[in-house]
Amino acid sequence: MSAQAGGNGHSEIGAKQTAPLGIIGGLVCMYLVGLNDILGVDTFSFFGGFAAICAAVWGADAVARISQYGLGTGIPSIGILSVGMGIIASLFGLSVSYRTGIGFAGPLLSFATACGIGFVIGVVANRVIKMRIPTLEQATTEVGGAAALTLTGLSTLIGGSIMFDAITTRVIDNGFVGMVLIIGALAILHPFNACLGPDETRIRTLTLAVVTSSIAMFFCGLGSFATLSFTAAALSTVLGVLIWVVAFKRYFRLVKRDAYAVLGTGMLPEVEEM
Repeated sequence: MSAQAGGNGHSEIGAKQTAPLGIIGGLVCMYLVGLNDILGVDTFSFFGGFAAICAAVWGADAVARISQYGLGTGIPSIGILSVGMGIIASLFGLSVSYRTGIGFAGPLLSFATACGIGFVIGVVANRVIKMRIPTLEQATTEVGGAAALTLTGLSTLIGGSIMFDAITTRVIDNGFVGMVLIIGALAILHPFNACLGPDETRIRTLTLAVVTSSIAMFFCGLGSFATLSFTAAALSTVLGVLIWVVAFKRYFRLVKRDAYAVLGTGMLPEVEEM
C-alpha cells in the first residue's frame, strides 16, 4: 500500500484549506437555498449548485489524499463509496429533521450522519480489515461529509428547497436522484483520477473539481426546468456554464504549465530489456 499514485500536489493544499471551504461554504450556500422556503420563491435555488461546488472541491482533495497510497482501482471505488454514504445520509437527515418538525436542520443532520458513517467505515477498514492506511479514518469521514453536501446541494438546486417533502417530489419520485448520484460521484472522483501521476499538482486537481462540479450544476439546472420556474432554472443553468468556462480556462492554463515541466522518458523498455 505504499506506492504513490500522486505527485507532489499533496504539499500545496490540504484539509486545512479545503475542509473549511467545503463545510462552511457548503452549509452556508445550502441554507441560502432555504430562503426559498421562507420567502415562498424558487429564485435562490442556484445556491445549491454553489454548495455542491464547494463540497466537491473538498471531496476531491480528500480522495486525492487517500488515493496516494496505491489503492489501484480505489479512486473510482472511494468515489462511489462516498456517494453511497452521502445519499443515505442526505435522505436520512432531511427525512428525520422534516418528520420531527425541524426541517431546517436537515442539511446539518445529513452532514453529521455522513461523517459518522465515514468514520465507522474507516475504523473497520483500518482496524478490522487491517488495510493500515494512515489517516484513513479522517479521509473516509471527509469524503462522506463532502459527498453528502454535494448530493444535498444538487438536490436542493433541482428541488428548490431544503425540505424533505420537496426533495421527495421533485428529485426522488421523478428519478432525478439517479442523475444527481452519478454526476455527484464524477464531480468528486474524476479530478484526481484524471490528474494522478508523478506530475500531479493539487491546484490543478482541485481546479478540475470546479470544472466537474460546475458541469453537475449545469445538468441539474437543466433538470430544474421540469421542477422550478423558468427564471430559477435558467439562472442555475447559466451560472453553471459561466463557472465552467472560467474554471476550464484556468485548468487548461495549469495543464500547459505542468506539461511544460515534464521531461520525456523515452519508450517503455521491452520485456527482454528489463
